[in-house]
Amino acid sequence: MKNIFYIIGSLFIAILINGLALAEWQTTIKIAGNETGGMTNGEIIIGEAVKADTKPAPPNAPEFSCKIAIPSSDWKTSNAVDIREDDGTLKTWILAINPFGNATQAAESTVQVSWNSESLGDGNFELREGWKGDGPVLIPNMKSVSNFKVTGSANADQYFTIVQF
Repeated sequence: MKNIFYIIGSLFIAILINGLALAEWQTTIKIAGNETGGMTNGEIIIGEAVKADTKPAPPNAPEFSCKIAIPSSDWKTSNAVDIREDDGTLKTWILAINPFGNATQAAESTVQVSWNSESLGDGNFELREGWKGDGPVLIPNMKSVSNFKVTGSANADQYFTIVQF
């Protein structure tokens, strides 16, 4: 009888430890642009869970001063939600940020990008310039900073990569 309790207890502990290793988290990254009469904000969600999930980004508004999206893996579409499977591997999320839009009349436009640094998962998170994940580090610890600014002078995306390690 003691062996049965030992076996059941050991299985319970193994399942509990394995479940704790699969830390689920998500954070919303928001963008706020200039008031131009068109859409002036947007958001995406990144994270990790037991099962991966993506949701497509909505189409662009007819007039917008900024936008944010996550390019799909084939670069043909964009996502608004990108939850990765928590498998212990290095993760990267590419952000496509357009700080200018099609409704801006100024020579250049700056937007604020923000997130809740406390809602990021385990590990280190850094923000890098570019889409390859090996660009210059702009924010070495996204848990100690919760925003940055992006400036542009054309209706075009600028790319940034969040690296979790």
